[in-house]
Order: sequence, then C-alpha cells, then structure tokens
Amino acid sequence: MKAIYTITPSWLIKKKKDFTDGVRNLEKLGFKVINKRPVAKLPSTRRKVAQIHAAFLNKKVEIILAHRGGYSSMKLLPYLDFNLIRKNPKILAGFSDLSALLNVISERTNLITLHSPMVINFSPPSRFTTRSFLNAVNGFPNRNLFEGVPVKIHRYGIARGHLKGGNLITLTALIGTEWEMDTDEAIL
Repeated sequence: MKAIYTITPSWLIKKKKDFTDGVRNLEKLGFKVINKRPVAKLPSTRRKVAQIHAAFLNKKVEIILAHRGGYSSMKLLPYLDFNLIRKNPKILAGFSDLSALLNVISERTNLITLHSPMVINFSPPSRFTTRSFLNAVNGFPNRNLFEGVPVKIHRYGIARGHLKGGNLITLTALIGTEWEMDTDEAIL
C-alpha cells in the first residue's frame, strides 16, 4: 500500500466534503493517506514550505499530492531546500500552478514529478482520472492509456527527451527568472 501525503501549496479546497471525499476515494483505491485533515485556513508561505519539507522527510511517504491548484505555489520556490528534497526522493504530483514546483523540483533534483490529478479531482474521480493516476504512480505498466479514447495523431514517430510542460500562465510567469524552465532537449 503506497502512502500519500497531502499538501496545500496553492489554494484551499473550499468545501470540506470535496476534500474528505477525495481522501476517501484515494483510500478506496488502496492508498494510505497521511495528513488527511482538511485545511480551513490558507497556510502562510512559510507554513506551506514547512509542509512540503515534512512530506519529503516522512520515510513512510511515496507520493506527495496537492489538494488543488490555484496561483500561489510559485511563491514557494525561493524557500525550498532542494538538497533536502533530493536526499528524500518522492513523487510530487499535481497540476495547474503546481507546474512551477513540478518543473523546478524535477530540474534541480532529478526527481520524478507528475502532472496528475490532485485530491480535489478524486471527489468524485472519473474512470479516466483513476486509471491514469494509478498507471502513473505504478510506473506506467499500461502504455496504451488512451485505448478507447478518440485521439487524433497528427504525426507518427518517435521522440526522445525530457517531457516538460504544464500550465502556460505559470510557466510564462517564470520566464526571465532563475526558475525559468530549461527547454534544451525537452519535449514540450
């Protein structure tokens, strides 16, 4: 049973029921959810960083999953301890403004990060959300994730490189900063 530590790097899940339903559905999928108390008040930047560091330091944890996205997670970047994160490898997962954390942490530590559903997306999850999340956290045993889904292929072929991307508003906000994404030899 993989352990998930939930974090609030961005905005709150406004309805307590959405958070508790998300946690319950993750547990039904076989995950042990750590830090599963709903957050009633948005934590300070300092508290958010402490929460991320605590998640990486927790030896029982394999996956760190954001409650939801929003806008403010890029404010955390200057305060993250990348050596602590590198020495305590975990999968960090989420999307939206978490693109800032996912890309920077991946680049600075060589850890795997996932653009994936978050706690809120499991309240309730779609079949595709569940299937894609389980596939990702289990090392992608199902290579044909889009089976049965109408997909238009624009160009067949093979590409090699580091897959990068995310929320374009967040990524463009980082251009010209020390946190700008390195796109050399990247697949965007």
